Amino acid sequence: MSLQESSQVSPQDILTLAKQGHPRVIAAIMNHSTKQRNIKTQVVRKEDCLYVLLEAEQVPDQQAMVNFVRDGIQKLKVEPIKTIKVFGRQIGDNSVAWNQEIQLEKNPSSFYSEASTVTQSIQPYSTPPSSDLSSDQVQAIAPQPPVTQEPTNGDIAPASTDTAIQETQNLLRRPEAVVLVLFVSVVLLWQLYLALVEEVAPEGYLSSYQLAQRLGVSASTVRRRKIRDDFSTWTQSLDPEGIAWAYSSGAYVPTL
Repeated sequence: MSLQESSQVSPQDILTLAKQGHPRVIAAIMNHSTKQRNIKTQVVRKEDCLYVLLEAEQVPDQQAMVNFVRDGIQKLKVEPIKTIKVFGRQIGDNSVAWNQEIQLEKNPSSFYSEASTVTQSIQPYSTPPSSDLSSDQVQAIAPQPPVTQEPTNGDIAPASTDTAIQETQNLLRRPEAVVLVLFVSVVLLWQLYLALVEEVAPEGYLSSYQLAQRLGVSASTVRRRKIRDDFSTWTQSLDPEGIAWAYSSGAYVPTL
């Protein structure tokens, strides 16, 4: 089942797709967290392996992002995935700054399992087998490697960062922290559900992006004003054909 096949996607459907290893759903869930740090996440799946690319204006912190990806996949309980290959890259660069491979346990005992075997490499990752991937996906996840370079002092994470990560992990093991994490996960999942329902409009309706394009405004403006009493009047004043629009069941419909 794909996200485009139905306009009524429930939170349980989203979790099911994530557990099945659907790369677009996993990427959407991760982006809800990483976008707070202005980090863009892309995910491609190749059989039982996930390729996760993290991009930002500054190269994302390797240890923090690897922990985030590993813990996130374990929280979602993605069943068919055995290996994760994580890449960090600065936006605009053609080569990755770092990469790390995570071997997942077959049956992790908890969300915060520390027993995963991790192997890492300083050298940029070469292009993976691409028989089932499009050329665009391969280029996004594993660009051509540059000339081999020796590791420098800048490649080694500061001790203070390691200490902060350890303290954060200890905090997350507390029962109240686990409850908070689960609550935040539910909130983020609900926000993702609303966004998916709104952007997959049924036939004859318009999504927020489609209506925004028609009115000549931003999609965020449409979403912000949709709950106001004068929404229909406002849309009618901007619509090129003078049509008034109303928000209903996650989409926008014309009104008489």
